[in-house]
Amino acid sequence: MKRLWGEMRSVVPIVICVLALAGLADSTYLSLAHFGLVDLHTSSVPNVCGIGAGGCEEALASSQATILGIPTALLGAAYFAVVFVAALARVASGKWPRPALFAIILAGGLGFSAYLLYSLLLVLRTSCPYCMVAHTLNIAAIVLCVVSFSEDGLVASAGRSVQVFTRGHAPRRWRTQP
Repeated sequence: MKRLWGEMRSVVPIVICVLALAGLADSTYLSLAHFGLVDLHTSSVPNVCGIGAGGCEEALASSQATILGIPTALLGAAYFAVVFVAALARVASGKWPRPALFAIILAGGLGFSAYLLYSLLLVLRTSCPYCMVAHTLNIAAIVLCVVSFSEDGLVASAGRSVQVFTRGHAPRRWRTQP
């Protein structure tokens, strides 16, 4: 059982790498479409943009498609590149590089995905399959990162966090047994 657990610890970051590469490809494709370098309907990629109320064009043309003039798809590509590099470093070295900073980046990515999903589904009332794939890949990668962080001992239990936060002076009912 211990051997299987050790193998799982090395498999999870590899799966994160695969998810991040898929997200990078998806976001790069959307970035190219945003800049008009590929046509969503005539490229060699299967046309899935007609699925839903308005599709990809409406999402890419909306005001939510850019932040400070930067396409959100391009930000997504950069984000997935960071996730890929961090997961690759975890595969190569056995530990996460700068786990606190990476956790902040993941939290930002989760919040950004939540905002974009809200905008897509509730504000624009449309569906962009490529966007949905990117957000699904992001959420799956974040869940696996949390699993990997937990396996590596980077996620403290709530009781231990209280003890660290209060420097051992927590009320007795909050304390955990060492």
